[in-house]
Amino acid sequence: MQSDQISRVEERVYRHWYEDGLGELTGGGLFLLFAFYFGGHAWLEKGNAMGRLFLNVGLIVLLICGVLVTRWLLGVMKAHFTYPRTGYVELISPKRVSEQRALTAFIGVVGAVLLFLSGQVAGSYRWSPPVVGLLFGIVYLLIAVKAGGLRRFYFLSAFSVCLGFGLWFSQYLVTFNLALFYIVLGFASIISGGVTLARFLREHPMPAELEDE
Repeated sequence: MQSDQISRVEERVYRHWYEDGLGELTGGGLFLLFAFYFGGHAWLEKGNAMGRLFLNVGLIVLLICGVLVTRWLLGVMKAHFTYPRTGYVELISPKRVSEQRALTAFIGVVGAVLLFLSGQVAGSYRWSPPVVGLLFGIVYLLIAVKAGGLRRFYFLSAFSVCLGFGLWFSQYLVTFNLALFYIVLGFASIISGGVTLARFLREHPMPAELEDE
């Protein structure tokens, strides 16, 4: 009984955390940064080797800095839009926030290195779009389940998988396909977050005492 109550509380906390759409907005912005990165790779595909090496090193910096800046920006936006309307909700303790940031950056770097090495061994990266689409599909699905079945995350999960496998059949360069994947998924996430935020602001007006300040 107690474990069921704890699970329901955690579900409500996760649902409350994602009800404003800010996570999708900041996540979509991060996807667009990745789109610029892979677009640069596509542009330099037949260019100088030094430029591609610079971009490969830049991926690690982009992963670490992008995650940290996105989390910081999310906190700032929640402090401005969400907490004055619904109160402050701490999803996890500050210590676990730091641990998860480090773990997220580490997983991102290791994943990027593994993708690079796998492509070098296989001699092709054409499988990258469906694999990336499947990975993000799983992430969105887990969020939907943890947040008690928010429907928009089920849609983003299915959309990510379909987009990744659809680009698998594209005849363009793999780096171009990855850039296109992140652009489309980024805008889908931003649109989803923007619509959700607009509804959230409409349903949760600013308290009168705060508007007068």
